[in-house]
Amino acid sequence: MKNLLWIDHSYHKKTNSSNFFAKEFLKDYFVIDFFFDESWKKGQKPNYSSIDFEKYDTVILWQILPDDFVLNNIKNKNVIFIPMYDGVKDWGFKKWKKVKDFKILCFSKYLYDYLNGYNFDTEYIKYYTKPQEYCGNCKKSVFLWQRVSKINLNTVKKLVGNYVDKIHIHKVADPTHKELSLSKNDIEKYNITFTNWFDNQDEFLDVIKNSEIFIAPRFTEGIGMPLLEAMAMGKVIIANNAPTMNEYIQNGVNGYLCDFRHPKKIDFSDIEQVKQNAYKSSVEGYENFLNNKKRVIDFIFKNKEKNTNLFSMALKSFFSGICSFKYKDGNYKLSLFFISFKF
Repeated sequence: MKNLLWIDHSYHKKTNSSNFFAKEFLKDYFVIDFFFDESWKKGQKPNYSSIDFEKYDTVILWQILPDDFVLNNIKNKNVIFIPMYDGVKDWGFKKWKKVKDFKILCFSKYLYDYLNGYNFDTEYIKYYTKPQEYCGNCKKSVFLWQRVSKINLNTVKKLVGNYVDKIHIHKVADPTHKELSLSKNDIEKYNITFTNWFDNQDEFLDVIKNSEIFIAPRFTEGIGMPLLEAMAMGKVIIANNAPTMNEYIQNGVNGYLCDFRHPKKIDFSDIEQVKQNAYKSSVEGYENFLNNKKRVIDFIFKNKEKNTNLFSMALKSFFSGICSFKYKDGNYKLSLFFISFKF
């Protein structure tokens, strides 16, 4: 077996969000050494100089981009950068230039198409979790993991109206985000229950099993693991209409897409069919994921082949800096002469 160096955020040691790929997908092909970087939380900078990059057949940068000095001194011909859409969606020319000599594996079709447009050496894989037993009997109940401040109980109330009679809120906000204070009247009206961190993944999934509707907890996602776990049980997903959620969900078919900045009441008259379609999507998606595994492994093994078209990327980045108007993550962003305004 070949040797692989896996470079990752230390935060993922707690969430285990990279285990599905590092410890399951690659386990039959590589002996893996893990190197965790804590600089993301302003901890002590890791000692990359201690790494002998040349002794590894492959180096994977999972959602992390070390500083320029480290990047310029990675002496390895097979470096693969694996970004998540929500982490790189605002990258411009200067950022993407840093990874021009790496292969890039995308879990987002939107990101894959974007990078292919500039001739990056990329591959795409659409991930699904293993389907669980279909749990479609729970009625009129919602699961909300309030990860970001702007997706909260008020959002849920506007989306579901009087359809639900029970809401469960998982109170673990992402860094820099705050939980919404709830009124006693809302707690009683919606029979609201709460959880914090679970001791294990099974406890988390058990709570989702007891809900009919799962609210996607962010405006964008890298993959959206909890969303996929809910689909794998036949739950109805309500998500913001943005990657990667809209790469898995067809509005009104196997879930519901909407604008979380301006939420409107959803018609649930077809919810039983939507639940069945969600589960079917998960079953078929997981089978396709397994069938595409060899293609991804071949991409990891192969030599880099493409030369990135940096000139066209630089040109587009320049003009978008002069004047552009975008809507992302619940905010409008206006750029004028390289100054950005959010509102």
